[in-house]
Amino acid sequence: IITLNCSLEHGQVRWRLRIPTTAFSSKTISDKSAVAANANATSQQLRWKLIARIAYYFCIPFLVLFRYQQGIIDYSCDPKKMEASLLDTILADVGCISPEDRADVFVAYEGEWRAILARFRANHRRRAGEDGAYDEEYRKVLMLRNVAVVGERIVNVPQAHVKQKLKEAVKDATSRLPPEVLENETRLYLALEEVEEVELWTRASRHMEGPWKYVLIPSSLPNAFASEILLHRTFITTSLLQKFISSQDELALVLGHKISHLILGHSSAQNSFETSFCTI
Repeated sequence: IITLNCSLEHGQVRWRLRIPTTAFSSKTISDKSAVAANANATSQQLRWKLIARIAYYFCIPFLVLFRYQQGIIDYSCDPKKMEASLLDTILADVGCISPEDRADVFVAYEGEWRAILARFRANHRRRAGEDGAYDEEYRKVLMLRNVAVVGERIVNVPQAHVKQKLKEAVKDATSRLPPEVLENETRLYLALEEVEEVELWTRASRHMEGPWKYVLIPSSLPNAFASEILLHRTFITTSLLQKFISSQDELALVLGHKISHLILGHSSAQNSFETSFCTI
């Protein structure tokens, strides 16, 4: 509000014009500055969070790829060491963690398990009933023997089937290729790689061909599997055999089911993921 005052002083008329101003307290100014500072800090935090998230999504794939390639290099330099590391990871997944459990893992090599069983039988006649620990070990050897016997039969059948299906797929694919491709070996291989059916049975052949190992794992977790991480191996736990398998026919059903997944590549994506992080 503007006011105009008039007064008479010493015979003179004096006019005074008063224009009041609005006073802002220091507290109000301080509060506004704090709000502005907080808003600026929040904006910068959001900006840096966005940058960090973008960097995260871009860097992780490169890190995984780098470590995956490093794992391949390590495998080529020392395959036995890398296989042992991957085997430790697989065993840990089924609860076989302690050194005592690892020492009780039994492995039968294709074509060699009969000689191992023969040695145990000879000792068993001499030590039967005298050593409880030996009796338990002998029972595990018998379990392994059953797994090896059934496993060899189960593996032999799909090996022949896969070989035949690959031959048929290649024959069908080449029958549809032009002569100029058939006459050039490099172009022929490249063309066959593009055929889905040929690729499927080539991968299956790679998974099946070769000497197999049968691994008996002491574990309370009932499980059986054939892994793409370590090829030409079937894994089965003592718990599965003791609680759920009562005949070789039932064992054949379990092993055949697991190997069929391996042949058809049903677990390829999952095992690729596992392989990447196992190599990391």
